[in-house]
Amino acid sequence: MTNGYRVDCSGLVSCAWGLPGPGLDTYGLMGSKISHRIDKEDLKPGDAMIMGDHTVLFGGWANKEHTRYIAIEDSGSQGCVSHEIPYPYYHGDQRYKPYRRNGVE
Repeated sequence: MTNGYRVDCSGLVSCAWGLPGPGLDTYGLMGSKISHRIDKEDLKPGDAMIMGDHTVLFGGWANKEHTRYIAIEDSGSQGCVSHEIPYPYYHGDQRYKPYRRNGVE
């Protein structure tokens, strides 16, 4: 744990969203009490792309076509990394959906 948060993808998002440590797992982050689904067009830095087993923070669009974005993620093996990836995730993985923490405009 770091600063009371798990050192994994959902711990990183929990910390960024200001949730109490050790943070929630990915399913908890998707819960209606914490966040809500948003449209791709509404994504802003600080939102998250979540699927059942993994989540990444959305850092902003990397191109004007909105087909690539800056992802901030903790993969465990690589630690916390920031890199440009295709939307919604590698290999066109459509399981990743955009979420925003409740209470954030």
